[in-house]
Amino acid sequence: MLSFSDDESNPKAFVFGPQATSFDLAAFCKLRTQLQETPRFQWVLNTVAELSSDWNNISKSIAKLQDFSGEKLLEKLREWLRGAPIPEGSFPLPNILLSPLVVIAQLTKYSAFLASAIPDLNETHELPAIIKTSTETLGMCTGTLSALIVACSSNIADVAQYGGVAVRLAMLTGALVEAEEIARGTEDKSMSFSASWNADDSIMKNILKRFSEVNTIL
Repeated sequence: MLSFSDDESNPKAFVFGPQATSFDLAAFCKLRTQLQETPRFQWVLNTVAELSSDWNNISKSIAKLQDFSGEKLLEKLREWLRGAPIPEGSFPLPNILLSPLVVIAQLTKYSAFLASAIPDLNETHELPAIIKTSTETLGMCTGTLSALIVACSSNIADVAQYGGVAVRLAMLTGALVEAEEIARGTEDKSMSFSASWNADDSIMKNILKRFSEVNTIL
């Protein structure tokens, strides 16, 4: 979600949501068409094309990834984005593919927003102060990566350069989630919950202590 106003008296926010578990074939095809038809998104196709070789380098240094078939999955993603047919039953996607696609979708939407809001802005022009000042950038779950890229970028070229890093990190994060699920020997998918409250923190902490299998951040 993007919220923006050119009125300096109004607060502005770029909010990037969590893992899009509802991302389906229709959403993939829409994103693929956008990437193929928009020259400024060539960085995405280039990044995805390199993911399988990145995987070979990364998996060698992380023991739990060495038996995970990440390379084959990433090669499939590369071919699909090039236009190859997508077999039935491919969705929902594994996290190693879904996580980078979520980041890609969010960053392309942000770039499209900039192009629409400021048509004469080229890749190396500094973003207007109205976008950089009095603007909050927030991310939830996977969206944290997109939020970091947007917050650190001074121009559209930065979004592409840093975006490639975010896509790789999303791929690695997704792969680690998949590998952990395989290591547990269960088909149960990982789930994430968030909660906020106004009471003393000790109340929630005492509740969570009853569930030793839950990883918490307080």
